[in-house]
Amino acid sequence: MRRRKWSIILDCFNGTTSYVFPDVLASFGCSTTVLRGQIKEYMSEEELKIETQKAIDNVITMSKANGDIGVIIDPHGENLTIIDERGNLLLADDIGALLCAHYMKYKNERILNIPVTSSMAIEKIAALYGGDVRRVSTKLRSPQGAGDIFAASPSGIHPYLALEYDPMIAFLLVLEFATLENAPIHTLRKAIPRGNLKRISIQCTMDEKAGIMRMFSNIAPSAFTRIELVDGVRMLRDNAWILLLPDAAQPQLHLYAEGDTVAIRDALIEECTRMIRKQKQG
Repeated sequence: MRRRKWSIILDCFNGTTSYVFPDVLASFGCSTTVLRGQIKEYMSEEELKIETQKAIDNVITMSKANGDIGVIIDPHGENLTIIDERGNLLLADDIGALLCAHYMKYKNERILNIPVTSSMAIEKIAALYGGDVRRVSTKLRSPQGAGDIFAASPSGIHPYLALEYDPMIAFLLVLEFATLENAPIHTLRKAIPRGNLKRISIQCTMDEKAGIMRMFSNIAPSAFTRIELVDGVRMLRDNAWILLLPDAAQPQLHLYAEGDTVAIRDALIEECTRMIRKQKQG
């Protein structure tokens, strides 16, 4: 089977990765159009925010017109955005799901360690390959017993940390997956099981936040089929789950929820927000 030759639009954002990333892609046989490959000494946070949106809009337009993969990497190589050949922006969960599928199908990994905030679509991917999913803390940065997060270890693989440690390698892994599948990224993205994960934030004082977390930590077991305290309080039923995750710095409580249907998910959110309002009222 003839392998695809990838055409990539790469926006280096006037950063130091322009010295490295284009050559790396070329060594993998990619045809790369480099945008903003000259170093710019300084860019303020506000400039970075404005320029990021401009870059996304620009690369989306170019990807749609040319059928190329779009990649935007920030000036210091710490964050990476992928746009498929149809101009669709891949979310972090999309990239994580593609990495999970790659590790399970082609690297024979059977244990996926994913953040508690991730969609249950990952469980569906794991089920396709007879694998197992373990939920880990969103604060995890250095997995115990894992000397190399890109290699196999007894505790399994941490696909989502690839974007944290080295976004460029994460992209190369996505590209490797697409090459092995001999399919464009937009096709792989479309084939990913979809979730309906929703996040909302609730304002509350630090004291209210502590009281709410205590209440849900001690909730009656009959209210949910399982309760997990890996990071915040994650409560599961047969067809839905909800996570209460307190903000470490702000007077906020973040709720993540997902269900077999949007109606089931929203009903669970309403149930828990009603309990939170009651707790806040004393």
